[in-house]
Amino acid sequence: MSAKKSLEFPELYVIGQQDELFNYRVFSVTLLHGVSTSLASFYIALWAFEDRVGSKVVGDYESFAITVATSALLSVLMEVSTDLPFPILALGQMFRD
Repeated sequence: MSAKKSLEFPELYVIGQQDELFNYRVFSVTLLHGVSTSLASFYIALWAFEDRVGSKVVGDYESFAITVATSALLSVLMEVSTDLPFPILALGQMFRD
């Protein structure tokens, strides 16, 4: 962005000048949210894969890791989809195959 455009739209920089995006409170809340989501994904998958006896048990580390990774991916996708405005979602539906 050129300096001329920056001077034409100073309201774009008010949030940064007032330190609303990068401060300790925002960092702490974001860190707490990330840790709690990760722990929830891990312990829900751990509960689902609790030790059982039998020949048809799916309980190896690879299956557990894939389940946790899929859970983390789905939680991120759901969070991003709730933050998107509706016109972007509608536009994405129009260009689907």
